[in-house]
Amino acid sequence: MNQKTILGYLRINDIEIDKELDRRTLSAERGFREAKRVDKYTSKRPIILESRDLKAYEAQEIPFSCGAKRAYHPQDPKSLCIIDSDDNIPADGVVLEDAMALALKLHNASPEEFGLLPCRGLTKHPRAPTQPRRDITMVFRFPQQYSTVNSLRRLLLETQGGLAQTPQGRIDRLAMAKHLVKAVFSVHLYDFVHKNIRPETLMCFGTAAEEQNGRHSDKAQTRSAQEAANLYQHPERLRSDLDDSELYVMQHDVYSLGVCLLEIGLWRSFVTYDDRGAKVGRGLRLPDGRMPSADAIKNHLVNLSGPELVGEMGVEYSEVVRRCLTCLDGGKGWITESDFLSNPYAGGVTVRSSYTRDVLSRINNIVDMDV
Repeated sequence: MNQKTILGYLRINDIEIDKELDRRTLSAERGFREAKRVDKYTSKRPIILESRDLKAYEAQEIPFSCGAKRAYHPQDPKSLCIIDSDDNIPADGVVLEDAMALALKLHNASPEEFGLLPCRGLTKHPRAPTQPRRDITMVFRFPQQYSTVNSLRRLLLETQGGLAQTPQGRIDRLAMAKHLVKAVFSVHLYDFVHKNIRPETLMCFGTAAEEQNGRHSDKAQTRSAQEAANLYQHPERLRSDLDDSELYVMQHDVYSLGVCLLEIGLWRSFVTYDDRGAKVGRGLRLPDGRMPSADAIKNHLVNLSGPELVGEMGVEYSEVVRRCLTCLDGGKGWITESDFLSNPYAGGVTVRSSYTRDVLSRINNIVDMDV
């Protein structure tokens, strides 16, 4: 999974999580955390990379992504990587510390096991001391057996199926959904939330031998408009009176996941591209072309997860998607926003454990049953 903004990750209190995990005896999750926990203050791994070293790399922007690039060193065929830069990072120690923590935790990530790319490190690009922002680039290793990469958005837009990674049927789509759920779950186990889950930030890998000729435009179509990005945000995050102090919580990621799972299940892109960039498709707009309210869009997506999705993917898949889209509505197995605000750390763990039981296990059961 490609991450556009380093700011898109927030830490959860380790002590509170460990207490809750011990109480609930979630052995699989606890084992993951124990195996992957890294002390960012004592680790000797070379996480900080020199920005001048990347200048020798040849890089090409990944179509319909958020600016991520496929890169390699001409003299090293094994140097394939994905470079993900953000040039609008606040120049404070907290953000850099969080970026370092993320790079360390992802240093040995297994794409096959956890759905996340291992991180080689990050670079800090020099800026004038008086500037309030800084540039940070994170470098992710390519999975060993692959050499090509496409964003999920490009696959959704490629209606002719000319790309090797394009699912060929229901079982392929279920397998893709399983990998996506596993990746988001792994992000949460690393004590971060993503904040930007959408097809432009989800990478699908293949081999050069498999790659076929697909539609591709060289136009500047990789920077999604805010309107299109907002489609994947829960209405709570789009309120006009939203305060900066209001935390982005795991439920918001779960909602974004639900929108992506809906697109995968229907194999339909909710976002289109033209010469001016990304925009929400006509099927989600009002008859006059205007965008509905965030709540109206959410209700429409929930309706799409009903009979139409059942016809494509079955009842179980439809229930998982609906569960994700309504995760902040309350009800059995989910906490409400007020519950989270009253005890944010414990609330985050409650969402995580219900996510383990509900989304991950249900998706795995569907795939295992059909394969």
